[in-house]
Amino acid sequence: MNVTVNPGRLAGGVIVPGSKSHTIRALVIAALADGESRIRRPLESADTAACMSVLRGLGVRVTEERENRVLTALTVSGRAGGLCRPAGELDCANSGTTFFIMLSVAALAGFPVTLTGDEQLRRRSAGPLLDALEDLGARVERRGARNFAPVTVTGPLAGGSTSITCPTSQYLSSLLLAAPLAAGSTEIAVPLLNEQPYVHMTLGWLDAQAIRYERDHLSWFLVPGQQAYHNFDRSIPADFSSATFFLSAAAISGSREVAGAVIAATLTTVAVFFPVVYVSGVAGEFFRDQALTVTFSLLISAATALLLQPTLAARLMSEKEIAPRGPFRLFAAMLVRL
Repeated sequence: MNVTVNPGRLAGGVIVPGSKSHTIRALVIAALADGESRIRRPLESADTAACMSVLRGLGVRVTEERENRVLTALTVSGRAGGLCRPAGELDCANSGTTFFIMLSVAALAGFPVTLTGDEQLRRRSAGPLLDALEDLGARVERRGARNFAPVTVTGPLAGGSTSITCPTSQYLSSLLLAAPLAAGSTEIAVPLLNEQPYVHMTLGWLDAQAIRYERDHLSWFLVPGQQAYHNFDRSIPADFSSATFFLSAAAISGSREVAGAVIAATLTTVAVFFPVVYVSGVAGEFFRDQALTVTFSLLISAATALLLQPTLAARLMSEKEIAPRGPFRLFAAMLVRL
């Protein structure tokens, strides 16, 4: 394929795509909640479709709303009274997030639930998560080689104590989302955790649901059981990493104004993107001289503000190796104050 790109400038507005990680967490919590939840501006993607398919297989009703064929909202009828026994295997397709999170959700059911996926997903090990689920009372049948899918999980999740090494944060997020609905309290020790900002994202959703838990940083958690999720109506934050494409495009083309939605910045993205752009001199023009004006349509509703993670911004302000200065420090300070 040959593509010819001619010089030009950008103007107008864009809607930055929603966050996949937030969309899937919203779907799972809505499915486990009581009543009907409304998820606005979800990400339309293969991962979202896979998650909805698995939830529908467990008896959850998910209704899509569209305007001009664009997905604008999802309505989810929660199954707080209990999930339904699936007719067969539940296919997570290529969605690792769906697969790992739904393993713990499956453990909340009192019947076998088999999760599988495509060829690539069947090469992703769930070993530490499966071991943890067994520690917490679930029965696990490892049907695939080396802890790969397909996997059959049978609940209920009793609670108890476990230690889990997390090369992917999805293991811990999976346990944290299911633990409040376990029969008893769940204690989780985490000697290794990668991708820490995603766990903060999960904790943000738990906080919004008033779920009780104790923690020592991100290395130990105690989650009381027999809690409940409740229906909600909230928008999915846009994905900051997706927004960087529009910011970069505006910067390199010398555009005067590009409007976008930039929400739910994580420590990783902000710490990597803004220093690089600022050091290059682009952000200096962007912030100081207004040679480039990017209008952040922050869309900060009360719900969205919860997901901006002020605790991460506070860490950002104190990290010696980052040492934010000038406009970048101002940006971090804005997050702290939200």
